[in-house]
Amino acid sequence: MTARARGDIFRKNAESDEYVRFAEAFPEIAELSVDVDERGEGNEELGLRRFHQGTVREFFNCSNHRCVGRGFRMGDLLRDMTRRRDTRRDVEVRCQSREESGGVCANIFRVSVRIAYRPSSPAAGSSGSGPLRN
Repeated sequence: MTARARGDIFRKNAESDEYVRFAEAFPEIAELSVDVDERGEGNEELGLRRFHQGTVREFFNCSNHRCVGRGFRMGDLLRDMTRRRDTRRDVEVRCQSREESGGVCANIFRVSVRIAYRPSSPAAGSSGSGPLRN
């Protein structure tokens, strides 16, 4: 069984080519909520997609049938948020891939992320947050 088949779908860190499970890639995250609303060609029926730490993945694939890349790099956003200890971020990002023609894909991802962190160890200081609240 390959690593990806076991659920190892996150890069271990920004510089790594090794893939691991969410809990190993982001051990500091206790709870995660991600809402993704993709706008543009190919996603008329998708609507709002919701993810948590058990369903989120390194990339959100673009729904444009002419797009040949991986769409939006969710793992990079999560790594930046955990590095900064951000608990909330709302972003609007153009698809980071290209169409078969070589042109820029016009699809847009509206992403809303909420993170609750595990309490920090006393030696590292106390900058954790509590459970997610709506």
